[in-house]
Amino acid sequence: RHSLVARYAFSRGRISNEIQDLDNFADRSARGTSITRDHSLVAGWTFVAGPRLVHDVRGQLSRRSIDLTPNWRGPMYEVPGVLTFGQAYRLDASRTEDHTEFVDSLSVIAGRHQLNAGVNVHSVRLNARLANRFGGVWVFPTLRDLVSGKPDLVIRAYGEPRTRQTTLPLGFWIQDRWQAAPGLTVEAGLRYDRQWMPSSIPAASRNLAPRLGLAWRPTHDAPWVFRAGFGLFFDRYALAFL
Repeated sequence: RHSLVARYAFSRGRISNEIQDLDNFADRSARGTSITRDHSLVAGWTFVAGPRLVHDVRGQLSRRSIDLTPNWRGPMYEVPGVLTFGQAYRLDASRTEDHTEFVDSLSVIAGRHQLNAGVNVHSVRLNARLANRFGGVWVFPTLRDLVSGKPDLVIRAYGEPRTRQTTLPLGFWIQDRWQAAPGLTVEAGLRYDRQWMPSSIPAASRNLAPRLGLAWRPTHDAPWVFRAGFGLFFDRYALAFL
């Protein structure tokens, strides 16, 4: 009646000195190293209370960290369409995301109906350092201007490169799978999603999402099935874009 499973996974990827983030021809100084680490711990518990009732609980703890290190420290020098050398302006960065997720669902069979309801809570914490252009970018219109040390444009960023964000998506759902007739199945459901964001970022709260689906097999031995469906879906903010 009880089933418990758990899984841990770890992966590490490294690309040394060959990460390139520029469109121009770039020498080795404008490249960098990337290290990606993933940790994931997933556990689940299923309780079969009887032939018509199943309770399922699942949880996840995971972390992904990405480190980008330039091959050279200092300004980036560029002649557009010709060459680039020095520190690439987007290769001095690090990013860590921590995910904590909990899902609880209950399934009940009543006659021709299979009911399912549940809740999903997912906390995401971001800790990032994005030192884009902190080393400076020097743009020269021609090679002659580069040799002469006459840039057309100089850009340099200042300030705090670290960013910390936390978001909490929360979802509830209920659905019914109804065997209306032999060969005809109707599925209907309703889901509500809400995501709590930092105060400076707007987040909608009226996120009711109805779902409806039909599946029809004309005869019990027919080789094909007609399907139709409708649904309204709400996505969450991905912290990668904030």
